[in-house]
Amino acid sequence: MKNSIVILAMLALIIVGCDKDNMPIEMNPKNAILGKWEITHLGSTPIENPISYSEYLFDSILIVYNYEEKKYYNQKYWIKDSILYETYDFIDAIDNDTIIFVHRYKFQFLDKNSLRLDFLDPALIPTSFHKRIN
Repeated sequence: MKNSIVILAMLALIIVGCDKDNMPIEMNPKNAILGKWEITHLGSTPIENPISYSEYLFDSILIVYNYEEKKYYNQKYWIKDSILYETYDFIDAIDNDTIIFVHRYKFQFLDKNSLRLDFLDPALIPTSFHKRIN
């Protein structure tokens, strides 16, 4: 009887300890950033209805899905020297020229499912917070 109680207690601890949200933060940022992220705050202002999510894939592809347009945008990203770089392509309608913008962010994983991005270029609201989504 005593052994059964000990075994049940150990099983309960193992099951509780395997909760996805309590998993440790991935130490390699190139792995930690993988997945879908949705903005929750821009500065200290909560975002109630995000217009898009960003999905970071393992091959440096960044897919942004716009909910309203129901459209995907393919971009690139990379991490170098603790800086996250994201590229955005823009086609100038007047000159029919392609312009590539590169945004730089200092990033911090607050936990496994929370990400803080600090825009390194001049901006009115340089900080945003994101949560991992399914």
